[in-house]
Amino acid sequence: MIRAGLFAALTVLLMSCQQLGFGQAEAPAADPPAAEAEAEAPPAATEAPPAATEAPPAPAPTPDPPRAPEAPPQSSAAQDACEKKSGNFIRVGQTGARVCQTRTRDANKVCTASSQCDGVCLARSGTCSPVTPLLGCNDIVTDSGGMATVCLD
Repeated sequence: MIRAGLFAALTVLLMSCQQLGFGQAEAPAADPPAAEAEAEAPPAATEAPPAATEAPPAPAPTPDPPRAPEAPPQSSAAQDACEKKSGNFIRVGQTGARVCQTRTRDANKVCTASSQCDGVCLARSGTCSPVTPLLGCNDIVTDSGGMATVCLD
């Protein structure tokens, strides 16, 4: 705001100086005989306009004022309940849906079916999953002991 006012004042001052003839090169005084010859010579058709001056530089952009820190989003009842269970209320998938992911009590316990675990029984390691729900694609042992690939985004 201050820079814009200063720029406007300088522009007005420059224009006033140009109108008064300041800053323009003056011709050296001619010797008297040449001055008389110029007086007797017919006037020129038109005078050339004064030399154009450079436009003043554009004002420098002003930095954006600092923004107030954004308030954290309001927690929902679901988020509060998740945090009470020591879970992480996280965004998942392309829609950004939120889910409460909690640690399981029996993480890494040996299992032969998902019914033996708080989460799922992982087929590759034969152990209970460390968190529930287990996101991504995972090979699990079903409740009946069969193998399946389950994908949760």
